[in-house]
Amino acid sequence: MNIPLPELKRQLEELLLDLQHLSTALQKLRDLLPEHSEKRVTVLTLLGRLNDANKKALRGTLDNTALQTEYNSIRADLSDFVQALDEADFDATPQSGKEDANKAKNGHVLYRIPHQMTLREESECVVRIAIDEDAIVEEIMLDDQVVVKGLTRVSDLMQVELGDPAKEAVFEIRSTSPPQQLITEDGFTEWFFYVAPQQTGTHPLEVKVSVLEMAFNQIHRKVLVFRETIQITTEHPEVLLDKKLETPAPAATGDGFKKAGEALAFAGQDMPPIEQAKPESAPPPAPIETTGTIYEAPKSMPQPESPRKSSGRARNVALFMVFILAGTSATWALTPSEIRDWWVASIIQDDEQAYTAYIEKHPDSRFLEKALYNRAEKSTRLAYLRAYQDKYPDGKYRTVVSTRITKLETAAIDSIRRKPSPENISRFVDNFPESTRLSDIKLAAETTKEDRGKILQAVEEAYITSAKTKPTVKKITDYLQDFPEQNRLDELTEAAASNPEIMSEVQPVLEEAYLKKMEQNPSPDKAEQFLEQFPEPVKKDKFDQIISKRPEVRKAVDLRRRRMQ
Repeated sequence: MNIPLPELKRQLEELLLDLQHLSTALQKLRDLLPEHSEKRVTVLTLLGRLNDANKKALRGTLDNTALQTEYNSIRADLSDFVQALDEADFDATPQSGKEDANKAKNGHVLYRIPHQMTLREESECVVRIAIDEDAIVEEIMLDDQVVVKGLTRVSDLMQVELGDPAKEAVFEIRSTSPPQQLITEDGFTEWFFYVAPQQTGTHPLEVKVSVLEMAFNQIHRKVLVFRETIQITTEHPEVLLDKKLETPAPAATGDGFKKAGEALAFAGQDMPPIEQAKPESAPPPAPIETTGTIYEAPKSMPQPESPRKSSGRARNVALFMVFILAGTSATWALTPSEIRDWWVASIIQDDEQAYTAYIEKHPDSRFLEKALYNRAEKSTRLAYLRAYQDKYPDGKYRTVVSTRITKLETAAIDSIRRKPSPENISRFVDNFPESTRLSDIKLAAETTKEDRGKILQAVEEAYITSAKTKPTVKKITDYLQDFPEQNRLDELTEAAASNPEIMSEVQPVLEEAYLKKMEQNPSPDKAEQFLEQFPEPVKKDKFDQIISKRPEVRKAVDLRRRRMQ
């Protein structure tokens, strides 16, 4: 790929601003991505959705409102896909099967299928897929109907369906979600289904999760099937529960508890069953041994700060209670502070201040990367994104963080375009020293009428400051192209020389810039300056040709060379 990835993303996002260019953006990506890559499969699938929508509209089976809705859905999926791209996605180098296997992404699937349904009444079913094990359980109430399993393979595009295996249909199933959806590194992807049983009795319902991959020039599916058994009655589950509660309780076991059954299944393994105390006596739960340490139930638990927290926060608090009381039975006092504080910061408080306090208190925590990322998520501050980037340059969330920094950079450039000033140009370089988009700022400065000279001077200062801070080949060549007078050529050369690898690439163009100036009016000072910057010039022949036109210059150079020997 000849075009830099940030520039490609910018071009694609500009195309997506207009729905008329949706097909163009998809075709451009299709042509750039390697032929057998997973990413290209995703693009081909999105193109297929676009073509299917157009065909349905042509046949009159899809009205204009539904067509526009599908267009917008495809555009949103493509925008998320574009932001998650990285350089490796465009690498066409074939890899061995072992290498491919090592790169396979693991993940998790969560589904909530009600175990009891009412005849001819719809019940909501939800299925989630996520890479991040934390994300899969965000903003959902965990109960005995939620199952979480590990996936050994997750592709960029996954398909989820609910299926009725019976010969004669037992369930009517509809969905409000597209069957195929993108899976990103961050967050979860969700499917909603609405199931209406048509027969009473006990019947199976299947969750079909498909991994979509390219093989032998075709898209193939690897289907995983999870089966749940549903009890269908003519009464609501709440009524049945009330009846059960009215019946006498079974005799207690010797330890004063009765079994409450399975609560939540993770990765195919059962969690320990929740123990329920007898009403007349409420001793603390029996301790459970986990990894060699004995824990008991906490005497008091931290509470949410106030009732004004969001419903998502309420779900997180409920989840917290489930894990503490039902899952581990861990005492608040005996739980290590690193873990205890993480629970409070990420589940109870879940805000910028909480994560900042946690980071300061536990700088070596196993949860530090997640804490830095969550803090950046809760705030729009560039400093928090930089803090994550500096600590974890190759971290799990690097693509998301880089994308958000790019968006802030674009917003800053737009602000300068609207009102350029030396102050906001200087601030831009301080905030985005790695930026290679200073040419956009120079273009904005050239169109302004007020204080144009001062603003252009500030732009040139920005070029030099940026090159000194983080030199790149593009920054060096951009300055030489955008400022033909090259008044600060010495500083630019010193910036390049600070990185030998960059200097080796740009030395020929820098020498050419010096020689052009010298050619107009050769002098001993200019020749001396050239040799100081380039003791071993790659354009020595051209240099000798220029100084030979002036005997006094030639003499000064010869004298210097003898002195150096």
